[in-house]
Amino acid sequence: MRAVAQERERNPERNRERYGPKAPGGDAAGGGCLAAPVRWVVLILVVPVRAVWDVLVAALKGLGRALLWLAERLVARPVVWLCRRVLAPLGRGVARVWRWLVVAPVAWVWRWLVVTPAAWLYANLMTPAGHGLRWLLHYLVVVPAIALHRHVLRPVGRGIAYAIDAAAAGLVWAWDRLVVAPLKLLWSYVLKPLGKGLLWVLRMLLTAVGWVLHMLLVPFLLLWRYVIAPVWPVAGRITRWFWNATARPLGRAVRSAWRTVRDAFAAARATARRTRMELRAALFGGPRNPAPGPARQPAGTAPADAAAPAVDLVKHGPERR
Repeated sequence: MRAVAQERERNPERNRERYGPKAPGGDAAGGGCLAAPVRWVVLILVVPVRAVWDVLVAALKGLGRALLWLAERLVARPVVWLCRRVLAPLGRGVARVWRWLVVAPVAWVWRWLVVTPAAWLYANLMTPAGHGLRWLLHYLVVVPAIALHRHVLRPVGRGIAYAIDAAAAGLVWAWDRLVVAPLKLLWSYVLKPLGKGLLWVLRMLLTAVGWVLHMLLVPFLLLWRYVIAPVWPVAGRITRWFWNATARPLGRAVRSAWRTVRDAFAAARATARRTRMELRAALFGGPRNPAPGPARQPAGTAPADAAAPAVDLVKHGPERR
């Protein structure tokens, strides 16, 4: 309720527009049948919830203030008093004890036992020794090295550099005059014209070959397209008919004749071999040849009767033992 009152005080014009006097007949014109239920719902639900919310906000604010006051009284002030009255004096005392018992003795020892002897050693021993070493290095190392560089190494280095430059110039001149110039002349007056001539000849040859191929292929293509291609099926049929009707029977007849001749020659060779062996046996008394097998008969003929035994022309005496 307090929040509603504060809102009304902050926005009087808005409250006047919202809660100001209404024109007569406004409820009837603005939907009075719904205004009364809405007001009852607001009065029953919204106003109690808002009042409870305001009470909770006020209670939480009071509780927060109380907790802050307790924290300040029970925690912050004792901690501040402890730091000011106890920890700060204790820390200052510890710092003074550390300074007088640790830092001061260490500083005295560092000053009188380390720094002062080191300074005296540096001033009375190391500095003279350093000056002596510098003098020795200057007159025994630096001066001889400068003299060696000035009077020995520099002239020798310049002579070597001059010799290298002269040799490089000579090599460049020799390369230019003995290699580059002849190669340029060879390229300009020999290889380049020869390459152009070979290229021209090759171009002419290719042109001629192309022309010849064109002159040969074009008639062949025309002949193939307009003569051979149309005639080829008819020629194939004629060739097939000639092969089946003439060539194949003729081949079979030639093959049969060849087989007959081959069998006749084989029988003649067998008869000659048997006759030769029988003559050798009759003349020199060798062993008789065993009866040969049946001769090969031509194809399609019946086997002949067995051959009669050969007549022995020489009478043999008693067998030798």
